[in-house]
Amino acid sequence: MAPFDVNTKAALGMIHTGDGAKDVTNFFGTLNIPPPCHKTMKKREREVGVAVEALAKKSCIEATREEAQLVAAKSNMSTSSTVLPAVRNARTEATSTAEKCCIICNLSDRRVLRSCKSCSASFHHMCGLDEDGKVCDNCLLGSRPETVATAGAEPAELPDPSDVTQLAITYDGCWPKRGKGHNSLSGVGAAMGVENHKVLGYSSRHKWCAVCTSAERASKPAPDHSCRQNWSGSAKAMEPDIAVELASNAKDLDVSYSIFIGDDDSSTIKRVRDEVDSSTEKWSDVVHAKRSLGKYLYAVKAAHKELTEKNIAHIQKCFAYALHQHRDDAGMVEKGLLNIVPHLFGEHGGCPEFGDWCKFAKKGDSYKHDGMSFGRDLASASLRSTLDELLLRFSQNSEKLCHLGSSQQNESLNSLIACKAPKTRHYGSSESHDFRTAAAVCQKNIGHGYVPSVLEDLTLSPGKTCKNVMDSADVERKRKMELKSGWPAKRRRLVLKAARSQRQASSEVREGTTYASGCDYSTLTADDTTPLPPPVGEPTLSPLPAAASPTLIVFDVETTGLSYNDEITQIAASTIDGKSTFAKYVLPTGGISHNAETVTGLSVQKRRGKRVLCKGQTVVESSTIAEAMADFTSWLTECTPSGCVLVAHNCLQFDMRMVICALKDCSSDVQDAFNATVCAFSDTLPAFKSKFPGRDSYRQESLARDLADLRYAAHDATADVSALATLIAKYSMAATLVSSASALQSCALVVAHRQSSAERHTSMKGPLKGIPSDAMQRKVASSGLAYVHLALCHRRSGHEGLKALLGEKTGGRVRVTQSERIVTSLSNHFSKDKQ
Repeated sequence: MAPFDVNTKAALGMIHTGDGAKDVTNFFGTLNIPPPCHKTMKKREREVGVAVEALAKKSCIEATREEAQLVAAKSNMSTSSTVLPAVRNARTEATSTAEKCCIICNLSDRRVLRSCKSCSASFHHMCGLDEDGKVCDNCLLGSRPETVATAGAEPAELPDPSDVTQLAITYDGCWPKRGKGHNSLSGVGAAMGVENHKVLGYSSRHKWCAVCTSAERASKPAPDHSCRQNWSGSAKAMEPDIAVELASNAKDLDVSYSIFIGDDDSSTIKRVRDEVDSSTEKWSDVVHAKRSLGKYLYAVKAAHKELTEKNIAHIQKCFAYALHQHRDDAGMVEKGLLNIVPHLFGEHGGCPEFGDWCKFAKKGDSYKHDGMSFGRDLASASLRSTLDELLLRFSQNSEKLCHLGSSQQNESLNSLIACKAPKTRHYGSSESHDFRTAAAVCQKNIGHGYVPSVLEDLTLSPGKTCKNVMDSADVERKRKMELKSGWPAKRRRLVLKAARSQRQASSEVREGTTYASGCDYSTLTADDTTPLPPPVGEPTLSPLPAAASPTLIVFDVETTGLSYNDEITQIAASTIDGKSTFAKYVLPTGGISHNAETVTGLSVQKRRGKRVLCKGQTVVESSTIAEAMADFTSWLTECTPSGCVLVAHNCLQFDMRMVICALKDCSSDVQDAFNATVCAFSDTLPAFKSKFPGRDSYRQESLARDLADLRYAAHDATADVSALATLIAKYSMAATLVSSASALQSCALVVAHRQSSAERHTSMKGPLKGIPSDAMQRKVASSGLAYVHLALCHRRSGHEGLKALLGEKTGGRVRVTQSERIVTSLSNHFSKDKQ
């Protein structure tokens, strides 16, 4: 392969991938390969671009033939041996006898007549069957008619004007650089078939040519070049003008664009009716119509409190239901649209006839709007007046809306053009933009296989790899299209969209004002910028490594109460065999609750002006918690030099947290020694539940009495430890308890989380006064939220903010709740406080 062939292919690859000459230079430079110069790439781009444009135009002609055939087949039209059955344009006047006539149709008009390279007869391009359009039908079929239509022959009988194939097409335009003022220097418009979804015709407008402008500035004549400057008007007027051109050119292909489907953003249809065919119909794109409705609703949202984002989405959904339910029936669509407002305001008399999606007839007075805030009817009179006026405007265009037209395929083409000619680049000053537009049309009509086709047209071999890559791309494209078009995929997209919206709303509520127009100039308060805590979950308890073999130590503690702020009053421990034991009383810094004193028999009394710890009325020797934990740690280190697992009954819910909290009052040396000795905590409660299922009670004294015939003074740490050690030894549960133990570090994280959650719960118990329930308050606290966070959220975003915050999903689970009742109760509470 010659070097210039590589450059030609590189130019085609540049167009196909949407890159420019500089990108190619940078790519080769990165690979340490000498790149082709800029002039060479532009020269090869022009060579390739002409071939791409020729293929694009050819594909449009073939797509038009295919669309006409599909329309004819759909209308049960009879077909003939020619490509387009009964699609001959009516001629108002006979052709001049002095002119050449088409050998196939005996007609001569403004269309260019071609000469058959086999028989030299004249024929129209559309009358030929071969792909190249160079051989007439008769030569292709191997026969010639006895009478050939030549100059002076009588023209064939003109077909009826009604034989012209009437096509419904979708139309839209796009701009390479589109600002708010639509001030682009270039524009593209395309007509696409409704049946085959291919481009039937396209054209472009350019306001500037770099070569002509450069020559004008230098006061020199412009050199020979392919000038694409063909427009002097505004960018907004490009779209209607291209539509007129395409509709006019369609007649040369024996078809007529009788129906235009597209958005209502331009005067396209008026221009077409004025300049091409006054009977042309206009069908609205329902997707654009739905978006327009949403745009109008958001524009008046600030003036109507009930017009929340959720309610706007519901109104748009009702709008879509009204259209789809009465497809092709303009009268019923009009009535259905006008019935939306009464439906939203709780008047369901017309719903059975015009809105079958309404379930009021089945549910009666219990009916609630599934998609609206609180499921309630709207009530604002001013909002009703606004909605009536808005939907009346749409209902008056029911003729356009009832057919459910869609120009989304044009949006797909526009996106493809933007890939070939990115909006961040300016290709409109030369023919490069047209080349790239043609490449997008080829890819839309033919697929990625257009690349090897262009190379073959240039007498270059595409190569096996090129064909394989492009074939694979087409297969993948087809697979994705089939996947995306199915209902499961569409349903999943809706679910994912709802989840994204939920995450977005929750994040914005938590973060406060982070980005808003002019927010830097306004006075932002702490309420606006203070972030709320993200969702937190309880850490997971991690097991011990399988290779660990620590000693089992049974322990128990007695306390001043059950909360995280209570203190240890007694701590005892023992090995399983009971050969080594530990016991200490602890004098708390505060008092002992009445319940704890009743259960344990321990109390704090004053004797001779000193606070002492008593068992009943007997003073017991006690120490501070720091001294007791230091002695306990020393004892553990001595009797278990290889490490130990601390075991207690209901350990993970009570004893573990009391010991870990007590360590905070100790020196760092004691904490380090404890962490080095104690490997994990283990709980006998789940172990006994697993070994002896179905029992009425799993309290330790009940288990000791029933399983070991032990009766002892419960809630004395020393007696509790002795009884539990006996049970473990009797039923050989040591191995089970070690294997189910939870590592110390994970236990510490769990305790810290639970302690902070308890503090947050305490902060909201008083102010909320049982609204919501205590269990729900604990859930709120466990998620990382305190009362001040809820109050700040309501001040910042009101009811919707609370709903987004509490309903935020993390790890597939709702942070707190999505219950409308609970959110409403909290919202009402904070609203009263604000008053």
